[in-house]
Amino acid sequence: MRIILTNTLFPPIIKGGAEVSTFNLGKALVERGHEVHVITVVPDRESVNHEHGMVVHRIKPRFVDYPFDKPDRSSLRKLGYHAIENYNPLMRARLRPIMEAVQPQIVHTNIMQLLTCGVWSAAKDAGAKVVHNLRDYWLLCARSGYFRGDDPCSRKCLDCALVTRPRRGRTADVDGVVAVGQYVLDTHLAAGLFPNAKVARAILSATAPVESIKGGVPDRSGVTIGYIGRIKEAKGLRVLLQAMAKVPADVPVRLLVAGDGEAAYMDEMHDLGDARTTFLGWCKSEDLYRKVDLVVVPSLYPEPLPRSILEAYRYGLPVIAARSGGIPEVVDPGRSGWLYEGRDVDELARLITALPSPMGLDTLDNTARDAIVSRTDPDYVVDAYESVYRDVLATA
Repeated sequence: MRIILTNTLFPPIIKGGAEVSTFNLGKALVERGHEVHVITVVPDRESVNHEHGMVVHRIKPRFVDYPFDKPDRSSLRKLGYHAIENYNPLMRARLRPIMEAVQPQIVHTNIMQLLTCGVWSAAKDAGAKVVHNLRDYWLLCARSGYFRGDDPCSRKCLDCALVTRPRRGRTADVDGVVAVGQYVLDTHLAAGLFPNAKVARAILSATAPVESIKGGVPDRSGVTIGYIGRIKEAKGLRVLLQAMAKVPADVPVRLLVAGDGEAAYMDEMHDLGDARTTFLGWCKSEDLYRKVDLVVVPSLYPEPLPRSILEAYRYGLPVIAARSGGIPEVVDPGRSGWLYEGRDVDELARLITALPSPMGLDTLDNTARDAIVSRTDPDYVVDAYESVYRDVLATA
């Protein structure tokens, strides 16, 4: 098959799990004998390169600036930016010659920022079937995460409803929809999106095999817990640091924090951390997983399904995670880890305090994560995507 994968960002530019997942899928599809092209956005020089068997088309934004280098914008500028994201005719015009030259059978879209829904229109004009991968809530929420200011959204915001209405309507161009978890898939389908999609499935992100996993029982003379990811309010690091402050000083537990965020917010988080907390900055995920006994995922917004949980399992690590979004789909309480209510600092502190005790890590079943890990096996995941592509191509 000739397949185009699109994602706003692509390695070496990495801001989240979507970039890693798109790269891994593209590389695996090439190994299966498919012709794979990737379309992604860069801030300056455009290029076309052969990388890991893929042809990577890096294009510049049209009409709007590259937002990842300019996080501070006025409210009016943000509103205009979100509006043009629905359908940017200049971006669609840039995408069209690539589609016409490649003549893809499948265009598989992921994160849509900057590329906009025009990618679907360009794909349809080129005669391709469109598969969209739900990795966030961009089609329903202008902020992509049902999170406004310091709190999760409890209702549909008027500005979000107005801004996203055009993009919701354009989901009629999509022939098949997949999602990183069942929760995020059901949320979009229940809202009436993708009315013409003949295929709708949840497929976990692939995780790469590792040479060795921790497993077993860590040294109870000291338990190291880890946090990894973008550091911003929605991700819940504040709650984790507040919980650590409530853990008695004589409990042998420490916290490693991997990730970065805006400077002012990072300063605030550093001030909240105590002597048992170490900020590593950005680092490779495997470098953190090799140093910890457990991963905490304290998300405050309804995470579709965080990649960090799947990666932790792959390394033989249990998790403590907030009961939000799709997280409960992959956490078996008392066996693969524990769940707690996202803003319950006291409950999180209690779970952390118990980790070195006989009521903590010793009680978990090290094999409970195997069923999830098997569903993230690269061959399993690529089989699932190939099945979706074949089923979509078979539809009228």
